[in-house]
Amino acid sequence: MITATLQERAATEDDFFFREAVRPAFGVYVIAQVIFTLFNYVLYNYVNTNLVEIQRELMVTQAQDFAEKFGRADLEEQIANISTEDLRVSFKNSFLGFMWSLIGGFVLSSMIALGLKR
Repeated sequence: MITATLQERAATEDDFFFREAVRPAFGVYVIAQVIFTLFNYVLYNYVNTNLVEIQRELMVTQAQDFAEKFGRADLEEQIANISTEDLRVSFKNSFLGFMWSLIGGFVLSSMIALGLKR
């Protein structure tokens, strides 16, 4: 993101305003996030369908360790909920996650643009 913004700034002779600085950074973020989201969807649904159960087991184990370490017996209900929760990576969940990530990506792109504008 920084490299793309720096390259765009080097190619610009005039002032390099926020608007021009945020475009390359955010564009790189969007492309990377699309690749990540597609990879994650394919990985969970086609390459290794057991990953959901592995993730569930790890979440339960970590919650139990946390409950024991800090004496939080009230976490037993949450541990039971993890066992029944739907953790599948569906197209809808992937798309919603992608859309929410764009907010954070824009914030990060904005910080880069503020730092690199002229």
